[in-house]
Amino acid sequence: MKSFFVFLSIFFFLFSTTSQCKSTEFSSISFNPWQAFLNLAGCHMGSNNTFGLSYLKRYLSNFGYLPHSNEYDDKFDKTFQAAILLYQQNFDLNTTGLLDRRTIDLMIVPRCGVPDIVNGTTMMHGRRKMYSYFPTKPIWPKHHLTYTFLPNPDVPIPTTVLQTVFSRSFSRWSEATLLTFAEVKTVDEADIVLEFLKLDHGDGEPFDGMLGTLAHAFSPDDGRLHFDASELWTAVKDDAASEELFNSRAAVDLESVAVHEIGHLLGLGHSSVVNSVMYPSIRTQMRRVYLEADDIDGIQSLYGVNLDYNGTYSGTMVQDDHVGDSSSASKAVNSVIWKNLLIVVVLPLMFYLTLFKK
Repeated sequence: MKSFFVFLSIFFFLFSTTSQCKSTEFSSISFNPWQAFLNLAGCHMGSNNTFGLSYLKRYLSNFGYLPHSNEYDDKFDKTFQAAILLYQQNFDLNTTGLLDRRTIDLMIVPRCGVPDIVNGTTMMHGRRKMYSYFPTKPIWPKHHLTYTFLPNPDVPIPTTVLQTVFSRSFSRWSEATLLTFAEVKTVDEADIVLEFLKLDHGDGEPFDGMLGTLAHAFSPDDGRLHFDASELWTAVKDDAASEELFNSRAAVDLESVAVHEIGHLLGLGHSSVVNSVMYPSIRTQMRRVYLEADDIDGIQSLYGVNLDYNGTYSGTMVQDDHVGDSSSASKAVNSVIWKNLLIVVVLPLMFYLTLFKK
């Protein structure tokens, strides 16, 4: 029996020295630039000089909830509370005016970079749960649009896969409306240009690295759609989630984000309907590409109804998108714990019984 404990001690030592910094399942999530907001949970009116509130104020400013400023302080004042209340209303949360955990949990979910509030006008309807438009309701003056995309070596997805994914993303909108889309070869021919870019890329809307802001698009008839090239994008030709989507907790489904951003290109704002493709946030390892009734009503109100369209799809999402739901992370933790117990305890025991039993 002594030999078993000697062996087990050696095994624990080897396991501990070789397993450090190798769990991408957990370390990848730390790349989220908004993860530190979790430390602010529980802050309320009167919480002054709370380190980190200034960063959250910048976040809220980026999405239209606070006026732009070159400097933000760490005070929880009435203006900040009003911004929190409006955010909670837009996302159909309990309007507590506090930085409760459900609010923070939603804030750190990766999302679209298009603001929820533009020029003081909210593009979300909170508890009314319906689609929205950009201010002045801009639309394209024609119904046939051309597009092209510019590959980026930092995004190792084959060009043929990108072609298929973008074609399918546009077709989800054209099927419901009188719009048609066609891919062209050059930027000069295109009404719409899709690009993968990093950090500050010259449009006044810099990206922030992995996770955080995933992409943004401009209202009609600008035609620019930018994806953050720092993301771990996954895509396949089939109308399905890629296997790679499940291999890292930082993986993002390209088609899900493309369908959303095309909605902006066509004139739709954000929706407060959680399962809508125009909902602002999308969790990693999740696929959401099927137009819901809210999306369909919104786009048809802008571009008319395709009489041959037979209604909405009934797709299956890869990961539950309940607001503030952390169950998937808990399941991942439990899964790894049991796997480690199997490796550290059960397998050495079996090895011992096989080799040392006489």
